[in-house]
Amino acid sequence: MKATFTAVSGAPSVDESRLRRLAFIKALYGLGRRQSEDRGALSVAAVLTFHDAVELWLYLAAENVNAALGKKQDLMQYWEVLGEKLGQPLPGKQSMERLTKARVGLKHYGIRPSTADVHDLREATASFLQEATSLVFRLSFTGLSAIDLVADPQIAGFLREASDALDEGAVPPALDALAKAFHCLREYLSDTVVRIPGREPVWMRRVSPPRTRGAIRSDYDVQRFEEYTESNLAELRDRVSMLELGVDMSRFRRFSAFVPGVMRTMDGKLHIQRGQGRPALEATDAEARDCFDFILDTAAGLGDHMEPPANDATGGSP
Repeated sequence: MKATFTAVSGAPSVDESRLRRLAFIKALYGLGRRQSEDRGALSVAAVLTFHDAVELWLYLAAENVNAALGKKQDLMQYWEVLGEKLGQPLPGKQSMERLTKARVGLKHYGIRPSTADVHDLREATASFLQEATSLVFRLSFTGLSAIDLVADPQIAGFLREASDALDEGAVPPALDALAKAFHCLREYLSDTVVRIPGREPVWMRRVSPPRTRGAIRSDYDVQRFEEYTESNLAELRDRVSMLELGVDMSRFRRFSAFVPGVMRTMDGKLHIQRGQGRPALEATDAEARDCFDFILDTAAGLGDHMEPPANDATGGSP
């Protein structure tokens, strides 16, 4: 995959590995942002996530400028080390010191920050990452895309299409692209293929309910019941497989309410299907962005499972 990061004019090149690490840091910050918006008691966990994102960024920045680090580098000492290397102060020292104190209080003493404090630290972390990334890496932090962590190019393409539509405020086209992305993602979520990192994917044989034979199939009600049972068992197996792979099913449930249907025709093209009850609800911009985050997080998390099917070695699908 080719990285698609936005560089500041006159920026030195940053290697692919560090670009991906920056993309991971942005994704980690995004996780913290979602945690901070939770209405429950666990919203304060965002402070820990924000701190982890900042710590990872500081270590990467020090590596990028070849700064010498001690064996146990205190977080706030990075400002001195990086400032010397950069020839100018690294921004955000005071705000990140507040983040560190909030993290220590929560993790070691059980002191929970207020909702207002969590939101304030969220914005302070975003401001630091944006300003500091521009200074150290000559890159736009907002231009970093965790989409580049998605191994499947077709899914990544639909995610970029959705991202562009959301940037333009076009919610329905964004959800259409996300529906197509999930249709492709189901290949990796299905229970028919098992992918183990470093091993060839294998097809698994699943036993379907016995089909009725003879005159009983002429009974229309029995035939409908049989089809209903088979369809629901297949869906149940898929849901169990998604759980086994660690998919957040509560997020999937919300996602399903906002996306249209998708049909793949014989020529391989995907077609959007909108009709009565599909989607069940029209999404707001915020809800569409939640759907985008769900697909992106799920697809990026399945990176090790996204190996091409080895039909030649396994004999194909049963």
